[in-house]
Amino acid sequence: MKTRTFILFFVVFIFYSTSSFSPVCAQSDSCEYAAFEFWQTTLSTCLNLDKKQFKLCEGVYTLGINTYWVWSVFNAVTVIDDGYWYNPSQYNCFTNGYGLILFQSNTKPSQDSCNLNDAILKFESAQQSYAWDKTFDNLYTELIASDSINIIADTTIIFEPQCGLSTKRISIEAHFDHILVFASNPLAKLDTLNHYLKSYNPWFTPCFITSAYENVNNTILSPENWGKAFGPTGYLNGVCTAIIIANKGYLKIYEKSNVVESEYTTDIISPVMLGVLVCSMKDYLHNFYNYKLYNN
Repeated sequence: MKTRTFILFFVVFIFYSTSSFSPVCAQSDSCEYAAFEFWQTTLSTCLNLDKKQFKLCEGVYTLGINTYWVWSVFNAVTVIDDGYWYNPSQYNCFTNGYGLILFQSNTKPSQDSCNLNDAILKFESAQQSYAWDKTFDNLYTELIASDSINIIADTTIIFEPQCGLSTKRISIEAHFDHILVFASNPLAKLDTLNHYLKSYNPWFTPCFITSAYENVNNTILSPENWGKAFGPTGYLNGVCTAIIIANKGYLKIYEKSNVVESEYTTDIISPVMLGVLVCSMKDYLHNFYNYKLYNN
């Protein structure tokens, strides 16, 4: 295990008071979200994550108690462009969306090794017990072996005078004994080596959903069904690819402006979820083949 230390100073953001930023001016008496947005940006940088994909938990989010909790987080679909907060109350889920695509498809993809009938039979063989390829035990094993991290960051935000503030300084100090980007994917092949997963049937066929997504002639899904699934507000708009977990440490956020001074301190004594990583379907499917996560 090694320790990663990051020191970031004097990053300046300027908010111009044009009409597009009028909401910032309207709530700038406290600017309550500026500090947490800076924390999200800082943590994304230190963990080498795409800021647009990282959704930050609001407050301390305690881990669940079993593997089903882990899979429920990965199963939730988040709108990728919906700000930087993680929304734990999701309406869509990946398994339902994937199954709907299978049963709305009207032809077979061209590859002999990846056809619709096999994909449906594979999905149904799970008997609604949809597993991912990692468990709660895997999470804890990886967390114990993960690195520690130290973060010191400082920024000054400059506002236009009519916003009510001239400047606001934000300082962040954080330390975690362990921090982990825990990635997992839908179960696509039988895992006989994992004592927990060996009783679960694989249900996911990545080559088929890739064909449905990339099919420009709409011979697999109708244009209407394609848009409902993969469009900007589709039920498979954003897919969770990783959970960011931290254990034992603290987070301090200090804010000072010409009208307010405050400090937010949280002590972490057990594993917590800091956020999730959410990517578009295009990036999600690309990972299967770029990193060869699965063999069909």
